[in-house]
Amino acid sequence: MIRRLQVLMLMLALLWLPGSYLPGQATNPKLRLLADKLVEQLNIAVQEALFAVLIVPPAEFGWRELKQRAQRTLNILVGKESPDYVPIEGGPGDGVGAFKYAQQLLRKIRESGLARDLIFAADTVVFDIAMAIERAKGVLKASNLNQGQSEMRRAFAFLIAGRGSKDDPVGEGGARAIQLKLRG
Repeated sequence: MIRRLQVLMLMLALLWLPGSYLPGQATNPKLRLLADKLVEQLNIAVQEALFAVLIVPPAEFGWRELKQRAQRTLNILVGKESPDYVPIEGGPGDGVGAFKYAQQLLRKIRESGLARDLIFAADTVVFDIAMAIERAKGVLKASNLNQGQSEMRRAFAFLIAGRGSKDDPVGEGGARAIQLKLRG
């Protein structure tokens, strides 16, 4: 169901994307910095989520650890200004939030008149991070370890999709593909 919704949103995004395809257009250093910060935060979030996914049940320790890792992942994604942020000693991330970086990057790419594939990719990253946030919240609301692990695996999958790969075409989305394209 979620995958169908994602595909539908992506198809609709293609219909209303402003601008035209401008391959090879020089990019602004601020865009590159935003992309770098976004990838950096997504790398940290993916690591936290991976640790949570690898927690082996059945101990009570596993349930507490899963919730703590989910909150740490959520903190990295939403940033300190979010009501969903809960301070954790030694918590990773820069406090701004990957979601905020993704939204800023999307806005700046739209304003710059860059190619539609970059706009599409940035929009996809925003969607993937939003879905990862919802799944991380689902872990915190879960009533048992199995349900929590299921939600965490979903969050992890959306984070992997949002981070993407440098080998992916930018039209498929992914922060790493955007980062590479902006570097020229």
